[in-house]
Amino acid sequence: TARAWSEQRDMLKEGLQYWITGSIPPPPDSVRVQQQRTYARENIRIIESRIYWEEDSSISLGVELFLPEGEGPFPVILTPGFSGESWMSLQSGLRRGYAVCLYHACDDQDDTDSFAAFYYPEYDFSRITRRAWASHRALDYLESLPYIDMSQTAIMGLSRDAKQVFMAAAFDERIQAT
Repeated sequence: TARAWSEQRDMLKEGLQYWITGSIPPPPDSVRVQQQRTYARENIRIIESRIYWEEDSSISLGVELFLPEGEGPFPVILTPGFSGESWMSLQSGLRRGYAVCLYHACDDQDDTDSFAAFYYPEYDFSRITRRAWASHRALDYLESLPYIDMSQTAIMGLSRDAKQVFMAAAFDERIQAT
């Protein structure tokens, strides 16, 4: 039943945190966003921002939101990365009418190291799990945007990033496709 699955899912998540991933902080009470730059490239609107959720301004996450032509609301694909490395793969989603949100939680652009120092020792989540938790903070930001359709949310990644996106989907039911 749906109720039995919910109970089983909670038990599995607790065991996963205890034995494998380390403990994960709860979502923050609120996030605040500082928009840094908005510009266009090949008819695509790009919004670069930083997400903050603690008083300590060293705890933040960079995000880059790419919006296709139109008003939305757009389905959204999240992926770890930054535009300098991902421009070609972004275009295929954008051509199909998806918004694409890059969050800075990958090898070349990783804002999550500051999470460990801030949350440890109360929470001891591993690097891959910190990166997955970062995607949840990006989702918090996207929920505040009227031109994003949160009922159509996907996440993708390759190699080590694939591990983190599977963790992200396991711990956040807002993600419908992985």
